[in-house]
Amino acid sequence: MLFLLGMCSALVGGDDDEATTSSPSTTSVPAAPDSPSADPESASRLTRRADPARAPAPEAEAEPAPEPAPGPAPEPEPEADEVPREFQNAVRSAEMYLMTMAFSRQGLINQLEFEQYSPEAAQYAVDAVEADWNEQAVKSGELYLEMMGFSRQGLIDQLTFDGYTPDQAQYAADQLF
Repeated sequence: MLFLLGMCSALVGGDDDEATTSSPSTTSVPAAPDSPSADPESASRLTRRADPARAPAPEAEAEPAPEPAPGPAPEPEPEADEVPREFQNAVRSAEMYLMTMAFSRQGLINQLEFEQYSPEAAQYAVDAVEADWNEQAVKSGELYLEMMGFSRQGLIDQLTFDGYTPDQAQYAADQLF
């Protein structure tokens, strides 16, 4: 912005110091009123051209609009640039997995690590997706019951084996039996 103002100032005629010290046109001596050759109209034209106080303001000074007053700062959200790309990709993978099939929290971490995500990225992704792990257990239980028969306890054991907590497996069994 300062560079732009400096350039405009140079195009219009330089800065104020140069205009008052080196420009001969800025100082005009009007003809004496008693001089027969003094033409008041031509003297005023000379004065208008040479008088910097009467000169129109350079456009560059009129262009900059005042900057809006800063409002209250919004809550800072972590920007995508602050999160490493591996972590961002792990979140995307976790979301895709949860849209296509049910996973336990630990099962999803294991799957992401199997795909060569670091343990830190897998952990971050599982926390970031904010899945309802009880609901995931119910979905897994429904799939098991559609494929084969399970007793209530057999389903709880299978879901626990898949990485669901005992409480999540119990919740699923309560919903499905």
